[in-house]
Amino acid sequence: IRDSKHFISLMREVYAARRFSPIFFAYEDRVPQLTENGAALQQLLLAVPNHGLPEKEYRTKELSAAVASILPFRKEYLEARAGLPDARARALWEQVESYTTIPDESVLRAWLVEAGYSNDDAPILREFARFYPNLLQTKKNLNEAVLEVDILLLRGFYRWLLDFKYVLRAHPFKVTPELSLAHVKFREQLRDDFQKADPNFAAYLQGLVPKNPEYARLQKGLQHYKRLRDEGEIDKINIKWNLQKGQKGDRIKLLSRRLVLEGYLAAELDTQRFNNDILEAVKLYQRKHQLRVSSRIDGSTRGSINVPMATRVKQIELGLQRWRESSINITNPPYYFRVNIPQFELEVWANDERIRVHRIVVGNRNEETSIERRQRGQFNHTPLLEKEVTTV
Repeated sequence: IRDSKHFISLMREVYAARRFSPIFFAYEDRVPQLTENGAALQQLLLAVPNHGLPEKEYRTKELSAAVASILPFRKEYLEARAGLPDARARALWEQVESYTTIPDESVLRAWLVEAGYSNDDAPILREFARFYPNLLQTKKNLNEAVLEVDILLLRGFYRWLLDFKYVLRAHPFKVTPELSLAHVKFREQLRDDFQKADPNFAAYLQGLVPKNPEYARLQKGLQHYKRLRDEGEIDKINIKWNLQKGQKGDRIKLLSRRLVLEGYLAAELDTQRFNNDILEAVKLYQRKHQLRVSSRIDGSTRGSINVPMATRVKQIELGLQRWRESSINITNPPYYFRVNIPQFELEVWANDERIRVHRIVVGNRNEETSIERRQRGQFNHTPLLEKEVTTV
């Protein structure tokens, strides 16, 4: 638990209430097995990169490795246990294994007598003593693997709650200060969440994921742009020229390849001539990126096309964060307006379906001087707000 940093005290409370037994494992014949709820929580936590959240904060690699280690440790333990010479030796091991603390010699002696052991069983006890160190070591290895997985799952549960329910990172005026102390600020809420979630932890966390279909589309876009970023080819294609229909040559070949990689042009249409297919792909790109549809590669389109894929990934991650922070996820209104500021659009949503879109005017981020205020700042930016609309 020491390795869990911010959640130490919360986790100790939970485990102490359970006499330090695992939360996400069930035991059959004293052999641990990850429960269905535990496995569901594991899969949910391993998928955090799809939400634009950092894997290292959820220790996904450690979790995967720890889960994978359980199977060989379980096999080693079962093989060691099967090596006990006879049923009476196995009965002795089961008794020893049942103790949660080391028993006094008198307690163990009393059990041996009660179980019908006598001096005639001395050879069995000597044989058991020979097997005992190996049994103990294999059980210890298995227990430590279970312990690591259980703690990582519980830690991931609390981290998910902070990321999806409490911590604000995108709002310019309400960012949660001192993220490292967030677990203290929201301690009571986290404790209450655990009580509500037990034992369906994964289902509880899944309920915090934004339901709006835009969120799911952003997730797909994130995977797409991460792949482009990691492959690296698209960032090497810089469009440095104004291009238009009718031109041909290597410059058009580069543009064509660029449009294919990002998904605006089918691979079989890759060409060296700025034909109608390239024209339609360029127009689609311009519409998608809220550019003036000029049907040619001009300065603004070049500027957008040449944005690095790492920047696109960060933009999408910010979009996902904004959805997570929206009160829409909490109130789930059947009907609402949403202003998409970067896209210059007002969206009308009804029952998770966008039914209307209107072009709007938004502010700018220019720094200006106000003579009346005798101040300099971004006075014409669009404020972020949430209000009930009564009249349009």
